[in-house]
Amino acid sequence: MTESVVLVKEHLPDSADSFRQLGIVKDGIYKRVEYAIENVFDICAILNADLHLGVPGTDENILDNLVQYGVLAAAARQNLKLEAVPQASGVLAPFLRHFELIKVC
Repeated sequence: MTESVVLVKEHLPDSADSFRQLGIVKDGIYKRVEYAIENVFDICAILNADLHLGVPGTDENILDNLVQYGVLAAAARQNLKLEAVPQASGVLAPFLRHFELIKVC
């Protein structure tokens, strides 16, 4: 997971226009981000299950349980929010939303 985040940081361009022109590299960035996010949520799910914090219906419920029982700080929970980044550039909106999720790494 750390390797994916490092690779994304190293290859992320400075502008939306540059990002649009990356072609297949852009696809690789999306995949690396997706992989890192899935790992974060898998770890949260494992903690929720191992600590017997309840049966969650969604990833949001897992995060809520972790905050409620003091496993995850509310500030860290905010970094993992699933809402889209408001007013983000069209092509970068999904990436920026996902990048917000992996800030905790």
